[in-house]
Amino acid sequence: MRERLARTMRTGAVAAVAGFALVLAACSGGGSGTTGGDGTGGDEPRHLGVITPAPFVSWDPIAAFTPYGGGLYYQAVYDTLIREDASGELQPNLATGWEYDDSLTTLTMDLRSDVTFTDGAAFDADAAVANLERTRVTPGPRIADLANVTSVTAVDADTIELVLSAPDPGLVEQLARAAGQMASPASLDAGTFDAPVGSGPYVLDAANTVDGESYAFVRNEDYWNAEAWGFDSVTVQWVPDPSARLNALKAGQVNATAVEFTQLEEAASAGLTAMEFGGGLVGIQFLDLAGDSPISDVRVRQAINYALDADALSEAFSAGTGRVSDQPFGPHNAGFVDSLEDHYTHDVAKAKQLLAEAGYPDGVTITLPDSSGAFPGLPIMDAIVQQLGEAGITVEVVDSALDFPEIVNQMFTAAYPAWVTQWALASDWNVVSQWLLPSSTFNPFHVENPEVQALIDDVRGSTGEDQVKAYQALNTFLVDQAWGAWLYATPYGYAHDDTVVAQEHLGEQSAWLGDLSPAE
Repeated sequence: MRERLARTMRTGAVAAVAGFALVLAACSGGGSGTTGGDGTGGDEPRHLGVITPAPFVSWDPIAAFTPYGGGLYYQAVYDTLIREDASGELQPNLATGWEYDDSLTTLTMDLRSDVTFTDGAAFDADAAVANLERTRVTPGPRIADLANVTSVTAVDADTIELVLSAPDPGLVEQLARAAGQMASPASLDAGTFDAPVGSGPYVLDAANTVDGESYAFVRNEDYWNAEAWGFDSVTVQWVPDPSARLNALKAGQVNATAVEFTQLEEAASAGLTAMEFGGGLVGIQFLDLAGDSPISDVRVRQAINYALDADALSEAFSAGTGRVSDQPFGPHNAGFVDSLEDHYTHDVAKAKQLLAEAGYPDGVTITLPDSSGAFPGLPIMDAIVQQLGEAGITVEVVDSALDFPEIVNQMFTAAYPAWVTQWALASDWNVVSQWLLPSSTFNPFHVENPEVQALIDDVRGSTGEDQVKAYQALNTFLVDQAWGAWLYATPYGYAHDDTVVAQEHLGEQSAWLGDLSPAE
């Protein structure tokens, strides 16, 4: 494996950029780091222009799609109960403190009493209860985050109590993310979210917003923690094409953007700060594990693993940055097991043998959507089809023209038995909450495997070293039973100009809004 790119790269001269224009519906300062938006100090307003590959979905907090930088829209306007800093540590925010009882099934949270929503309503225990109860019972991508919460009640004006059906190691983390976003109770009662009504550091600037393209924000003048946010205005723009994102940054039209890891050298050569973030695991995520699809047979899933040459795919498509891996946990996770990194070796004969044992001696056909429109940085579909075909696994490729929101919506309706994706190597519990629970976002078939659920119960009921062992046992089962055909982990790319300071957010594909600050 070739040596990895340096984590931060700089060059001295800025290359000239021509031939590309990106129109930003931004605040008056623009995103260029010039007058009215440079973020460099002085009396001029500081503006941040940032691009994300994730589309905006809805201002309804429970409909928020936050991976791949999608959280930027919501972090501007909605406070969360708990704050997660760039290192992954949980800090007080709207909640000043929290504590579990001895059984780990009752969580008590103390709340701030000096916060108001932008409609003038007070943030208090009743507001927190209204948000959490709605999230807990309403179908959508957030319901899995609070799957173990059976009730939320107000103890007094600034204290709430969450009662759980079973210990949930990831609950507090989810309350620092989308599940902990607080909206005004009036907007919840109205059930309409044409505009966000939160208590966050910014408010939507509707006049400079182009719905579906770019979203402009200005300071919330009444924000309780204004000193923590250095920009006076922010524009978040959706640009799905990686080349267009980098070209906009090189042209000075924005200050920061997610880029592909293969673009890091180009960004550095243009005088930008180019950063490697964490890692994303490339591979096939199996979804229909208990239905009529051939992949419901473990032998077919194992055959797919043996048929794929992860070393060759990593070498060809990761620009030398890939870490070949067969497990959905990263080296920073408690569940990581070193011996599982190369659990499946490339063995076409073994793949054919397993297919024959599964009742497919003449080969089998599986269906996969073409993810290249959703993940432009994953140009491996043709190679996967070729390698599987050599083992007698014919791939019927469908929906090749779908972009990211379309393919995700299709996946949520259980349209595909599997898909090629890039899985974020975030926290250990993220694997459970986002994939393995019946209500998980990436479990559209609502698979409930008794062995997996028993292993999850072991994780829930343990702490310390015992919990590490429980996570590792869960990981080992998932790899042995081939719940995915994971190939290699690659870093995410991020780049910004010299008006901005960015921090890598642990396990994330993109910097969060709070990870970006003006360069002094």
